[in-house]
Amino acid sequence: MLDMTLAGLGWSMAPVTLAAPLIADGRLIELAPQKRIAVTLYWQRTRLAAQLLDRLTQAVRGAAVAALKPNATGIGRSNTD
Repeated sequence: MLDMTLAGLGWSMAPVTLAAPLIADGRLIELAPQKRIAVTLYWQRTRLAAQLLDRLTQAVRGAAVAALKPNATGIGRSNTD
């Protein structure tokens, strides 16, 4: 996700959990330091019933709950629940 940014070819928006170590190492800089934007995230998937997709969806949602701020996850706001 950050490959082009790390190569010096542009800028990107990245979750704090992904960008923080790169900022600490000096590999990235914040364009507007400490000015963070809360963005609601959505997990989209096909409506086809598939156990593998169900398990993947639950894993993604579980990881989001564990790693992201509660008001920024968008969890529980899907129209496919």
